[in-house]
Amino acid sequence: MAKASIKRTYFMSDAYMLEKAYYIHSCQTHDLVDFKAFAVKFD
Repeated sequence: MAKASIKRTYFMSDAYMLEKAYYIHSCQTHDLVDFKAFAVKFD
């Protein structure tokens, strides 16, 4: 079976992308009430 190729939609290292994703997630978790007030889809 052939190994599937993964196409990334970002142009940075995986480690840096994971670091940014963790930061964004922690900000959203910390300010969840404000995010919910901004857009209900964050609930």
